[in-house]
Amino acid sequence: LGCPLMVGRRKKAYFQNLITTVAATIASWKNRLLSLGGKVVLIKHVLSSLPLHLLATVSPPKSVFATLEHFFANFFWGSDEGGLKYHWIRWKDLCAPKEEGGLGFRSLDDVFNAFSIKLWWRFRQNASLWANFMMAKYYSNAHPGMVVRSEGASHTWRRMLYVRDIAEQHITFIIHSGDSNFWFDNWLGSGPLAMRLGSVSDHKVSDFLVDGRWNFQLLGLWVPPFIINDIRMFSLPQIENGVEDLMIWAPSQFGVFTLSSAFNLVQSHKQRAFMFSKVWHLRIPSKVSVFLLRLLRNRLPTDSTFCKLGISGPSKCFCCVQANGETLDHVFCSGQGAVSIWNFFGSASGVLNLGGSV
Repeated sequence: LGCPLMVGRRKKAYFQNLITTVAATIASWKNRLLSLGGKVVLIKHVLSSLPLHLLATVSPPKSVFATLEHFFANFFWGSDEGGLKYHWIRWKDLCAPKEEGGLGFRSLDDVFNAFSIKLWWRFRQNASLWANFMMAKYYSNAHPGMVVRSEGASHTWRRMLYVRDIAEQHITFIIHSGDSNFWFDNWLGSGPLAMRLGSVSDHKVSDFLVDGRWNFQLLGLWVPPFIINDIRMFSLPQIENGVEDLMIWAPSQFGVFTLSSAFNLVQSHKQRAFMFSKVWHLRIPSKVSVFLLRLLRNRLPTDSTFCKLGISGPSKCFCCVQANGETLDHVFCSGQGAVSIWNFFGSASGVLNLGGSV
């Protein structure tokens, strides 16, 4: 199926075919004829799709992610006769959602972790031969939340354990027979109790029930008072013997696992800004939206920006008769050329230039 087979350490050389394929795909495109908006589409829908199969099945080393994303970034910013162009925004920042000042690219590490959560979900469903094999190999009678990482474990099992905590926080159990683990299953809806307590045991939910009701006397021997208060507020359904507890995926609307919801869990988020979301519109060309994004992030090649990068020199705005320094606010707001453009188009559209800053 195109996946490298390996024994022992993961090596970058095992994934050289993928790296070569991405490099060849980029080389086949006319880089200089593509706008930044066109490159955004190609990266999202072509380049980012090439490693998906491998990310879902095997565990490449981090150096492979770094190499591929380095290719993506170099392709996006372009090159000329002098070499690669300057990367005005870090790739990590470009991977942020558009509402947070990014371009909506997907970090390969986040995609890899989302696929790892999917593996854990399929493993917890215990409805396949693969899940039965993993269960028999790594734990037999214990709960998967009690298993610790071992040195001889496979790379697949290690990647699953890496995302176990975040996955278990969002896997919820609807009580029917009470067979769910009292300590390690998220039946309460606020996360497994084992993550909130330092010392736990191994009980089922039904062990603390008597005639379909909570045995608060027994709970008081095992659970601290603040947890008992949460249990009192929990609406316990009618116990149905012989009916298995239902496992659902809480981030999804219908309780069914989706890769997009898992990706949203592992993706790092920043504070959203009103203006970042307004520069993206179906009627605005993508290259214009990318330019506006760079404008809002102060990532345009003005003299003041070069000075911040340690490249200092004489600064002169060529749109003004007077000797004014070339800053972002001067070029787009207060300069003679900017004021003339604001007055010309503003009078026709009803937009006033109040002399503010970008």
